[in-house]
Amino acid sequence: MMKSFWKFGVATVLFAMLIAMASVGLRSAEAAEPPKNAAAAADEGLVRAQRASSVDVTIYGNRFAQIEETRRVHLQAGDNRILLDGIAAHYRPDSLRVVDAKLVRTNVLNPKSANPAAGGPKAFSYLSATYRPANLTPDKLLAGSVGKRVTIKNASGAGSADIEGVLVNITGGMAVIQTDDGKTSILPAYNATLASAPKGLSNTAALVLEVWAAVEGDYDLNFLYDTDGITWNAKHSLIYDDEKSNVESWESSVAIDNNSGTTFEKATVRLLSSSVADAGGEGKMYRAGPMAESAGLRDASVESVGDQKSYTLPGEVALVEGQSRQVPLFRAANVPVKREYYIASDNGYYRTGKQEVSIRLEVDNCEAKNLGKALPSGSVKIYQRNKAGKLQLTGSARIGHKAVDEIFQMVIGTSSDIKWERLLVDRQEVASPNGAGAAGPKTGRAAPAQPNNEEVWELKTYKFVVSNFKRDRDVEVVIEVYFPTNQTVGAPWKLKDSIEQARTTLSVPKSGQSEVKLSVKERVR
Repeated sequence: MMKSFWKFGVATVLFAMLIAMASVGLRSAEAAEPPKNAAAAADEGLVRAQRASSVDVTIYGNRFAQIEETRRVHLQAGDNRILLDGIAAHYRPDSLRVVDAKLVRTNVLNPKSANPAAGGPKAFSYLSATYRPANLTPDKLLAGSVGKRVTIKNASGAGSADIEGVLVNITGGMAVIQTDDGKTSILPAYNATLASAPKGLSNTAALVLEVWAAVEGDYDLNFLYDTDGITWNAKHSLIYDDEKSNVESWESSVAIDNNSGTTFEKATVRLLSSSVADAGGEGKMYRAGPMAESAGLRDASVESVGDQKSYTLPGEVALVEGQSRQVPLFRAANVPVKREYYIASDNGYYRTGKQEVSIRLEVDNCEAKNLGKALPSGSVKIYQRNKAGKLQLTGSARIGHKAVDEIFQMVIGTSSDIKWERLLVDRQEVASPNGAGAAGPKTGRAAPAQPNNEEVWELKTYKFVVSNFKRDRDVEVVIEVYFPTNQTVGAPWKLKDSIEQARTTLSVPKSGQSEVKLSVKERVR
């Protein structure tokens, strides 16, 4: 009996000792286990979305751009965290909008149970989003690898074995490594090799979305956001034939500068004309609508979106970060224009001596004149051919947004062969048109002092002298004079657009000169 009890007692003690040893070993193992990295814990369960299957970039002049993408991502039933990398570095805070998320593939036997249209629960819910700047750096790689196996090259000298083990800590570029034999080494971390890259790191900015899905499966996530750093400018290039008053080639293009911090591959690019209200960085979402105007095979299509014009560039365009890309908008040929030599003069202060006559082209933007395009605001370059047929830049201008069927003018430069001069040839005091304070003529000298309560008027006569140094043709020059509303003019001058502008046309023979006088009655006091 005692012998059996003794055997049972020994066995019990041995069993208790084994449990205690195992318990100590377990605690030792737990103590030896490196601490979990906070960044790694934060990225646990993070699922990376695929690359965008479609990208739409809408650029609002020099203000901002709206990016719309569709990406596929596999979600589990319940809560999920999605990494959307490749987001623009100049992302505007709080501009994300999740437009839609469609369940496209699942292994669930009855996926319709998650379809709201079929009476089931909502299939997808967007909960929140966090913006992350680009974080794929050596420091972030090492910080995200705490608790994982790494290999660091031993800098002790040639033939020294590399140190391999678990990264316990990283501070100030120094790595603490626990090797398999239980030793701890402190080494410079600049020559570390990682077994695998930590999750959640990206060389571009990213968004982390928290969402809820009803069923497991593949979802097509459609979202949009705003970014700074993408701008566009229109440029118009014209080949002009002066003798025929014809633009033989009209080419419009856009220069797109992408400094957003990311590249957009195979993007559908839309350009919005005019200005769009920019309330606190929130852009407006524009969807493609019915085409308002026809386009050529490779011309940009144009549509009206509210009161704005939207130009969609032909094909898919790659907008590479840090690059400027020129893309054609549309072309036109044989556009008849009206060339006009003109003089614009102010009746107040004016320059003395000979000046060059200005040149402007009048354009009728209609289909009957082979144009009929909604023209975006931009610079205009005028090229003409020399005798050898080579193109030379001879003028430039800038136009605002031009509507279809609008008639507009472009001032393209001055003529070196046609010059004008304005001279004051007579000045005399005259009776007031109101019948007060009439005085005799005082030609060529200042009017005498008058009581402060009397009106003083003068009649001034100017002479415009226009010289045409062209030897091959006569020219007509339009003279426009702007003057205050308390002045009057007489023939051959006529009021043009308002009572503040007088206009006349002067014919000037080749290698000759013509002149016209302008008499202006003005109140001087």
